[in-house]
Amino acid sequence: MKLSVWGLGYVGTVSAGCLAQEGHEVIGVDSEPTKVDLINAGKSPIIEKDIGRIIEQQVAAGRLSATVDALERLHDYEDLERSERCLMIDLGELRVAGPEGSAIGFREIQDFLASSLKTAHVRRLVIDSLSAIGLHYASPGEFRERLFGFSRFLRDQEVTTLLIAESPDAHALTAHGVEQFIADSFVHLGLEEVKGELRRTLTVRKMRFTKHDTTKHPMYITPAGLTVAADEKVV
Repeated sequence: MKLSVWGLGYVGTVSAGCLAQEGHEVIGVDSEPTKVDLINAGKSPIIEKDIGRIIEQQVAAGRLSATVDALERLHDYEDLERSERCLMIDLGELRVAGPEGSAIGFREIQDFLASSLKTAHVRRLVIDSLSAIGLHYASPGEFRERLFGFSRFLRDQEVTTLLIAESPDAHALTAHGVEQFIADSFVHLGLEEVKGELRRTLTVRKMRFTKHDTTKHPMYITPAGLTVAADEKVV
């Protein structure tokens, strides 16, 4: 698969190197020429165990490269999609709202997306995670207000968006308790103890305008991807 990783900070560099090591063709995109030059020279712009060796090997193998010109690589998103490409954006590169790279809010993400989605002709978007963005806000009420505004922005962009939120414990569906209400659909992934064994589960809790299955099904991670056992249920 051909992948693009936007932002060559800590998360972006590690992701790019490891994805290339798995056999994918990876292009890193960053606005800082120094990071791009280091990657293309087979050197890591960050300090992390083994990543320097991985970067060197993958650049030498021709599976990893970097550029400062996003449009040079991303002319048309439909072409990227047809060739099984996707974009990975390191939100850590947008941490400009507070001191020492503190959590960013919806305004910073919205400003970035407003100038990027149409340029890259994006039709599908994944944001991971709302729980981390919520750390930017002092109160649940402020988070709820900003989240609803952000959801209106996403609808106006005409993109299909998957918003990921953490489930802190078995008694709460989401970390802030409001994320599930703004979406058209809500799918809950669980990790539960069943007869002394931890089992992954999947439940479709909301799917607007459809008569959907509400059963809690076991889910398995296999070499071929995620598999949901539709004929089984967890009680």
